[in-house]
Amino acid sequence: MKLSELLSVIGSAERIRIFRQGEKEPFFVEYKGNIDLLKERGEFWDEDPIVTKLQAHPEIKHRFYKERGLIPPYEPDITRQYEFKDLTLFLYYDIFLE
Repeated sequence: MKLSELLSVIGSAERIRIFRQGEKEPFFVEYKGNIDLLKERGEFWDEDPIVTKLQAHPEIKHRFYKERGLIPPYEPDITRQYEFKDLTLFLYYDIFLE
C-alpha cells in the first residue's frame, strides 16, 4: 500500500508518526491534517513510499510526571485530550515505510 492510500483513510484530526526504514525515531509527528501544508513544499511526499506496517500506539501519561520522576511523554507540551483523574491518553498511528 502506498502512503497516500493509507493517509486517505485516516482522519485529519488523528495523530500520526511516520518512521523511515531502519530509523528508531520518527521523522514526522503531527496531526494528519498538517500533511497538506508540507505537500506544498514537495519534499518527501512526492515519492509516495510503500507502507510496510501500521500500528496503533497508545500513550498513557501521568499529569505530574515531572514531580514524580516518571518518564516524560513523547510530546509533553500537547494539551490533554482525555483525562482520567491524573492520567492522559493519546493514540498515535505509527506508520513504517519501506
